[in-house]
Amino acid sequence: MTTLTLIGGETMAYSDADRAAGGAALGLLAGAYAGPETRVLLAGPHATELIDALADRCAAVTCLVRTLTDAQALARRHERNPRVRVLCGSLDAFTPGGDQDLVLALGGLGRLHSPDGARLTWQSSLDRLIAATASAGVLLLGVENPLGVHRLTTAGGLPAPDPAEPVGHSALVARLREAGLHVAPSYAAFADPARPTVLARTPELDAASGAVPLLAAEAAAAFSAVTRRRPLLDDPRRLAGAALRAGMGAQLAPLWVVAAGRAPVRPHEPLPSAFVAGGAHAAHWDAAVAYERAEDGRWSRRLLSESGTTLRMVGRVARTPELLTGAVAPDRLLEEQLLAACAAHDLPAVRELLRAYATWLAATPSAFATCDNVLADGDRHELLDPSWHLSAPIGADEALARALRGFAVTLLTSGLPHPWPASLDVESLTVSLAAAAGRPLTREDARAAVALECEIQAARQVLPEQAEQELRCELGTVTARHTALAARDWRSMTGAMDRLAGELAEARDEITWWEERVRTSTREHERHLHRYRSSRSFLVGRAVTAPLRLARQTVRRVAGSSDT
Repeated sequence: MTTLTLIGGETMAYSDADRAAGGAALGLLAGAYAGPETRVLLAGPHATELIDALADRCAAVTCLVRTLTDAQALARRHERNPRVRVLCGSLDAFTPGGDQDLVLALGGLGRLHSPDGARLTWQSSLDRLIAATASAGVLLLGVENPLGVHRLTTAGGLPAPDPAEPVGHSALVARLREAGLHVAPSYAAFADPARPTVLARTPELDAASGAVPLLAAEAAAAFSAVTRRRPLLDDPRRLAGAALRAGMGAQLAPLWVVAAGRAPVRPHEPLPSAFVAGGAHAAHWDAAVAYERAEDGRWSRRLLSESGTTLRMVGRVARTPELLTGAVAPDRLLEEQLLAACAAHDLPAVRELLRAYATWLAATPSAFATCDNVLADGDRHELLDPSWHLSAPIGADEALARALRGFAVTLLTSGLPHPWPASLDVESLTVSLAAAAGRPLTREDARAAVALECEIQAARQVLPEQAEQELRCELGTVTARHTALAARDWRSMTGAMDRLAGELAEARDEITWWEERVRTSTREHERHLHRYRSSRSFLVGRAVTAPLRLARQTVRRVAGSSDT
């Protein structure tokens, strides 16, 4: 039977479950340090699936939570598992025994304290967890970055600074070493600090590392999933990509996960340089993958679990995770290159990129070869995620229409600068992009791509029929002011407003110029008409035709009187 013990300082009528640390990525990291004989302490709120996995795998699991609601829920969930023990109360009331082989505090130290208990300093909280760790044990600590990309781009305010808390990844590692701990290579996590899906060792985020373009693409996809329809100050996808390319990925990561211990830290299972688990799609499709760098500097990818090798399908949409295994080119996303060329109004570069892409796509048509899923370097193209496919093949024009329409939606909904008029709708912009690619498409082709887009998105999210119909309506009515399909941010909106204001001013100037041209032409016409009527030839002509006009007027009067 699971025991529930109240240790003091319990928080009533409150729950931390909505922001509990967890997810597949953190589960894989924690599982690498857990074994059948491991005794685990989970300090703070952790996701139920993470606790379940450790409870089934480890010798003993102790959960320390501050809220009575969460403690009771855990006790009920594991009431038949005698290896699970639940403690409810504040960290200051917790008495460490120094016998835990693995201590997890993936949600940080801030949610270990209760309003009804004494609040320990950051260092005192760390010392309490270190005291709970066995001499050969491991402390796995998650620390949210107060200056992470997620904080710098959110519409909310920054958290109040804690002078006792280390600021920055280097300061965090230094503080742990000052406490007498050996620190293993830490991981930077993207994008949601509570449930990250991308973890990468901090040395791999150096700008000189060949993995930066790959991890930037994965981080952008992770931010797309967590920021959808959320008000923002700036687009975190672009900021994260810029930070990674500048070698500042570790400094601006939303979360750091550090493994430390009194003895050198060695996981039970080897950990990769980076791994991705979870994503924007439903859990039905999830497959965890690891990125590794060989001695020659080349990067490869492999599945982290055999369970991800089975074929999965929803309708025509299918995924074969085993196709993820293999070498990966360290190239930039085609979408990033196109956006940069559009922002510079470099139409020759846009045409060159699109024509090379369209030529490659015509040879290997795929509905999933969209601009945000293709790594490009000149004429070389490669799918970032090649595991997705349709059970029935499609034509090259249909695949190109979906890809270009998706990119057109990005241009219209993100407020990014581009060389086309703002008055263009998504179909017209798709046709213009196709013309630049040298593969003419019609507006009907662009509209037909909506059905394919809806089919794929509904399958990836496993939507019911009603939600699929709503998605189809949403995808078919995209305008430049449409905010539901992308994470709109104030910076992009302001830039779009400035661009529209500039185009409006240019249109007004053009209207003023044409009005002046019309007035000038009218005055010139009136002057020529006056000169013509004052000319001798006109006066002679009037005199010659005067009898005829008089006769015509007389006939009209006579005809009118006879009718009456």
